[in-house]
Amino acid sequence: MLNATTAITFIVIFALEAAVIIIGNAFTICVFKTQFRLHLKRTSLLLINLAAADLLVGVGEVVVLITHKISGTGIGLLKLSFVFQAFGSCTSLMFLALISLESVYAVF
Repeated sequence: MLNATTAITFIVIFALEAAVIIIGNAFTICVFKTQFRLHLKRTSLLLINLAAADLLVGVGEVVVLITHKISGTGIGLLKLSFVFQAFGSCTSLMFLALISLESVYAVF
């Protein structure tokens, strides 16, 4: 079992990680939406989708942290938050694979 200082350290690290993920991907989406609006290409759309999926990962991490803190013994809410986080992670990996396939297609 983790002691209190180790648990607090992990919570702070996960919260900072989630904040960086959310802020970075929100900034990425805003930049793509404002700067490249007139000439969006397929790659740009894939990168926007990847940023949105990564944003889901960051939000999922925040949801897991919050539900873990408030759920206490409520396992159902905690399971639902893990499902949300897994969905965001799988979506992010799918868009990474799609970007690699698009790069391979561009090379050939």
